[in-house]
Amino acid sequence: MKELKNITIGYNELMSTKSIHNSNIIYQDALKRIHNETKPLSAMHTSIHGSLIVWWLSKYKMKRSNLLEIGTFCGTNVMAIGYAMPNTSIITIDLKSNDARLKDFYALPAHGLETIIKNRAKINSDCYPNISFLEMSSTMRSLPQQLFEIVWIDGDHTSFGPYNDLHYSLKVTDKNSLIMMDDVSPNDPNDATIAALRYLESDYELNCVFIQKRRHKEKLIAAIVKGSIDKVHPLKELAN
Repeated sequence: MKELKNITIGYNELMSTKSIHNSNIIYQDALKRIHNETKPLSAMHTSIHGSLIVWWLSKYKMKRSNLLEIGTFCGTNVMAIGYAMPNTSIITIDLKSNDARLKDFYALPAHGLETIIKNRAKINSDCYPNISFLEMSSTMRSLPQQLFEIVWIDGDHTSFGPYNDLHYSLKVTDKNSLIMMDDVSPNDPNDATIAALRYLESDYELNCVFIQKRRHKEKLIAAIVKGSIDKVHPLKELAN
């Protein structure tokens, strides 16, 4: 990680950017609609990641784009993005509903698994023609042969999970595609995502900024680009 190494963008700083603010309005409006239609497992997202995805796709003004989400959870995030960005083709993946690890990863309440199964079925219904849910892990390597303009990773945060997810994502993204990884602690020497970044930067030219995803201090989002970043690149714009 070279050009943007160790840069952290604060939540308030990010939201003061007009294009991010406008994208946040679009995403939050879509999320409210989804919450009214489904039974979410958590309160309304205050994380900035959905707004960043909408911003990235809008910034490039892509007529047709591909998004990969690793870690579907209950599906409200991907449904909101699919509704807000109907021209984006989305694949979202997570463990099988009968995989015992699912409850451990997400600390599901009593009704949690039932809600996840219902929402996954809704994602694959005619309600969301631009979204496909697949029961698989990123280590299975069986996604369609295509490139993604953006990848959102919120899967297994332990041990080799971040390495597997990032390594796979780097193989299915092109230069200047955006990869975002959730729940990162840049100053923690034992953080699995930071370890994965350090290990993989020997094989790839990676540039990264860290983004505060909520107003209060907590783990950050790592926004990663494969390849050099020129002066007009959207990620460079945020870091200035």
